[in-house]
Amino acid sequence: MPHLPESLGRYPLVLRSFDVKDLKIGEILMDYNNYELHYVRRDTGELISVARDIFNYIMALRTQNTFVDVIDADTLDTPVSKETVYPAISDRRYNHMYFVIKKRVVQVVDDSV
Repeated sequence: MPHLPESLGRYPLVLRSFDVKDLKIGEILMDYNNYELHYVRRDTGELISVARDIFNYIMALRTQNTFVDVIDADTLDTPVSKETVYPAISDRRYNHMYFVIKKRVVQVVDDSV
């Protein structure tokens, strides 16, 4: 059985500030200006923001699973206006981005030059 101190309240955990010069591998540091946690990567020794790392991971997952739907709004029977939303909010699906074409311009390219 491991030894446990009688009162666990006697040993406060105080993290060092993230702008120290002597970083230790695997250490967790605190930015006391905005209360953000940082850690030192074990493989590179780089100082990484925990919140930014989690955010980047979530965004990478969302982008890998995103579908792009092209909607030809200029060919629909209903008139196109700036206020019209395609598709309707109730018809939208999870993880889908919508590229709405409201007006087309045909350009003729002259290859004889």
